[in-house]
Amino acid sequence: ERRVEAGASEVAARTLRYYYVVPLVRELMKSAAPDWSFAFSQESAGAYFEYVDRDLNHLTYTDLEEGFYHYQATERKDKINEIGERLCNFFFRVQLFEKSQNYGLKTEVQLGEDTHARILDILGQIFLIYGELDSALNYLKRSLMASQEIGDRQGEGATLGNIAGVHHARGDYESALSYL
Repeated sequence: ERRVEAGASEVAARTLRYYYVVPLVRELMKSAAPDWSFAFSQESAGAYFEYVDRDLNHLTYTDLEEGFYHYQATERKDKINEIGERLCNFFFRVQLFEKSQNYGLKTEVQLGEDTHARILDILGQIFLIYGELDSALNYLKRSLMASQEIGDRQGEGATLGNIAGVHHARGDYESALSYL
């Protein structure tokens, strides 16, 4: 390490650091051109944040939320559905309904009819909690159809119970019983 005075008018001195590099490495550094093959992509960023959430920091869902936004930019339906469902389900379970609804609706807006049945079911339950019974019934019926299409009997049964809950909230007990 060597100190060099910046000038008479400057009080502080700058520190320059010198490192010894062996001749072989020095030659390789001269001949090596920068590798520009790696460039930022929304998909690689989404995969990175998904990895961080899954393997390094699963205490909060912040990294997964970041991954969701990157995957939205890629328009990868499988990843948007997968991560959107995880976020929607997590925030619903911890009773952060507005946040859960936010991720559910963002997923649905981007994917439309390709939205997973579980996301539609959660959206229906949230609308039921908010007292918007028509919207709740609409989402739950869509969830029921999607569950039936893929043969998800467990999802179908859960959604039927939730539809019964909407009819019960309306005071239509006969219809509620017909879905149980």
